[in-house]
Amino acid sequence: MQFAFLLCMLCSSHLAWCQFEVTPWSKKPLTLQIKGEDSRGKAWTPEATRLGVGHPMLINFWATWCEPCKEELPSLETLAELEGEEHLEVLAINVGDSKMVMDRFVRTSALRLTTLQDSTRQIAKDHGIHIYPSTLLVDSKGRIRWVVTGAVDWTSPKVQTWIKGLDDTKAPRPQ
Repeated sequence: MQFAFLLCMLCSSHLAWCQFEVTPWSKKPLTLQIKGEDSRGKAWTPEATRLGVGHPMLINFWATWCEPCKEELPSLETLAELEGEEHLEVLAINVGDSKMVMDRFVRTSALRLTTLQDSTRQIAKDHGIHIYPSTLLVDSKGRIRWVVTGAVDWTSPKVQTWIKGLDDTKAPRPQ
């Protein structure tokens, strides 16, 4: 937790200055282990996410106290709007905040992303997430392929190649 806070503080001035790292997913589970109800009333369960829905998903882990997380969310929201749910599902999981704190942040920032609360940090722990922001890139079959640690401009052309390459097992590692 202290390392995650330090990384957040080091990256807090601007997204462009923040380093990020993309690594292949080599941990267990190989599929998403999310349980809960998102801000739109959709139930998330391992069974539902394991099946996939024919298009890739981005699962972003963030916190209201993390400046790079807050800076990254608008570009993630823009990506979700540009792609549309029929091409890319984006879920922003708030880690560690109470429902009241998360709801207030979502309301005051006018965030329209689908969000899910992880106040106990269990979902993050189940996926080996300890640094914020971190994003899981999931292929259309529901398999976690990559983890991006650190803030990213999700509207960049580079990210488009990451998303397009999710279902190509021979695609090179995102850079």
